[in-house]
Amino acid sequence: MRAAFREAVEEFGEAVTLQQFERWSGYSRSVVYARFESWTELRRLEGLEPNLPGREEVDFKILIDDLVRLRDRLGRIPKSYEIAKLSRFALSTYYNRVGGMKVIRVLLTPHLFRRAVAGRLADPRGAARGDRGAEGTESRGRRRRGQRWEPKTERSPAW
Repeated sequence: MRAAFREAVEEFGEAVTLQQFERWSGYSRSVVYARFESWTELRRLEGLEPNLPGREEVDFKILIDDLVRLRDRLGRIPKSYEIAKLSRFALSTYYNRVGGMKVIRVLLTPHLFRRAVAGRLADPRGAARGDRGAEGTESRGRRRRGQRWEPKTERSPAW
């Protein structure tokens, strides 16, 4: 089991969780608790600090690198359940920091990825989500009753 834990640490990093370890190794939580007093004890035996509860701010580039690692491993753009199962971070982290699956697909498509990294997503929270400004009153170019439709030229196209 300790060898499987070391492999999981290599795959997910030092912040590997018990849930990730269960999925990765196939050992159930009850087996871990039967052999070790706690998850923290297993982590300490392997020379790691215990996981502390709370949120850590993950760098945008690290998130993208992890998505690229998954894409290369699978040979295609990963689906949301695959990101949740195989990624180093929770799926909600990607949704909160990067955007939804649509944005993730764009970032993992090679020619769009290069354009995004070149500056399109310098502010990943705003540009990726189609930020509508501080007041949120800017129109997205939809036609309203009594108005003619005119495309918005000052905005980049929605992904």
